[in-house]
Amino acid sequence: MKNLRNDIVGVILAGGQSSRMGQDKALLKCDDLFFVEKITGTLKNSFSEVVISANDKQKYNFLNLNIIEDEFKNCGPLSGIHATLKFMQKDLFVIACDLPLVSTNLIEKILKINTNDSVIFSTSHNHVQPLCGIYKLKTLSTLEKYLLNENHSVLKYINNIRHTIISNDNENINELENINTKEDYLKLIRKD
Repeated sequence: MKNLRNDIVGVILAGGQSSRMGQDKALLKCDDLFFVEKITGTLKNSFSEVVISANDKQKYNFLNLNIIEDEFKNCGPLSGIHATLKFMQKDLFVIACDLPLVSTNLIEKILKINTNDSVIFSTSHNHVQPLCGIYKLKTLSTLEKYLLNENHSVLKYINNIRHTIISNDNENINELENINTKEDYLKLIRKD
């Protein structure tokens, strides 16, 4: 059996409004599993601890995972990353709930990168995906200052800190595609 990482926590970001989808993206189905279930299974291949960042604890109770609520409300994914870093006091492997196709291979590829940078994430075919990667504990104080200044943009935050981007142009292009709209979801289930 593979050794699971216990120095880093797997985190599913499931606190979004899903406004473009019109329903909770985490509870859409792919391969007969809710997105959040499918991603939980993938993360459990690499990490001994998996948690959910969400503001509705009841919704995800069926997963029997720790659910961490945002301290900064309605501030997007960075507030979920901030709250989880603060609560767990460990580095995080973060993945958005609308990325159901991310593979264990991609996660392991990111985990192998040895750098002192604060954030490590992927790009595929010119599509940057900052919500599938590592956010180190050392970024907590700068992230908190950023949120206190009412800044919410993930890419603007990352551009102001040391980060590493891994190119995955040889990998499955769909792995890093967000399922944001009903059209995206219909395309996904047609391939299923």
